[in-house]
Amino acid sequence: MQIFPDLSHGYSDYDALKEIPNLKGKVAIVTGANSGIGYETVKWLAAKGAKVYLGARDESRGNSAVERITDGIAGHPSGGSVHWLELDVETPKRARAGAQKFLAQESRLDILVHNAGVNLLGYFTTSEGGLTFNKVMSINHLGTFVLTQELLPVLKRTAMEPDSDVRVIVVSSRMHKDVPTKPEFRTLEGWNAINGDGFIASGKRYMASKLANVLFIKELQSRLDAEKIPITCLAINPGLVNTGSHEKSVPAGIIAVLMIKLANVLFIKELQSRLDAEKIPITCLAINPGLVNTGSHEKSVPAGIIAVLMMWFARNFGLTSEQGSFASLFAATAPEIKASPEKWKGGYVEPYNRWTEVSAYGNDKQLAKDLWACSEEVTDACLRDG
Repeated sequence: MQIFPDLSHGYSDYDALKEIPNLKGKVAIVTGANSGIGYETVKWLAAKGAKVYLGARDESRGNSAVERITDGIAGHPSGGSVHWLELDVETPKRARAGAQKFLAQESRLDILVHNAGVNLLGYFTTSEGGLTFNKVMSINHLGTFVLTQELLPVLKRTAMEPDSDVRVIVVSSRMHKDVPTKPEFRTLEGWNAINGDGFIASGKRYMASKLANVLFIKELQSRLDAEKIPITCLAINPGLVNTGSHEKSVPAGIIAVLMIKLANVLFIKELQSRLDAEKIPITCLAINPGLVNTGSHEKSVPAGIIAVLMMWFARNFGLTSEQGSFASLFAATAPEIKASPEKWKGGYVEPYNRWTEVSAYGNDKQLAKDLWACSEEVTDACLRDG
């Protein structure tokens, strides 16, 4: 499994001000955008003239982000505008409510960037319509699905206008390629099948949700193409980004292990000090045995160790949030995509402008159809009572 992506490709060559075309007259939504990659995506879309709705759950944080971006782009001659959109994609009803708030204000939508996502340690669920589903799949996939479905009519209308360039982008991850076995996406039970609380189960849930992003984009593109609707749909990998969220996502179990090992060292030092004070000739030492394959790692902290390594790597060598937004910005605005849509449609973009092949599961058309059908079924059940 590739843990760390190639961070050297092309970032120094990307100049958002030069590469993003003038977006005057265009309307965009970016979800999960009050910080990190989403915030930077909003900033550059607005700097190039778009009217951007910054999707965020919390009004205070959302408006604070809007104010910072508005102040930051004030000097740009082509600057557009930024507006907070109350948007929570944790459940279908909440996602629909956010879409309805947008539709009450706008009659067009040119760019939809699904940036919101979570990677949770532990098995957490959310419920609606008498159904219960794991929160990672709900936020990372189902909310994306519902929001897109609710906004599809306005996306289609905009796409049929002369010289339109409508795009739907989902922030996925290269970890979609690390799904170890074919997931069961035909039923809600399949979505919830990975239900452990440990590091490995948590990682598998995240990988499955990122695979769902890729499959969703491919099936959405297929359906739009069948209707001859000129909308380009893309999944992207932002790269390993130091957004600051790593600090909050380090497993508590790992911190506990590190603290215990620190306690071992402190204990030895204090014991030695006390024995020396009594002039007792006992030698006390703490040792490091090295990284040993005892066979017990699978039951303890392998994924946690990887999490710590990734946090350290991201903090010291990872991309900035601004660099992490480049793949989203390229996918959402690049003129070469409009010029050659058939090359890009339904594709997967790695940092920051490379069309890249997805995993075998990511190309599984039946798996994509199964996911779509189950998503519709779950959505209908959740929204049935209004």
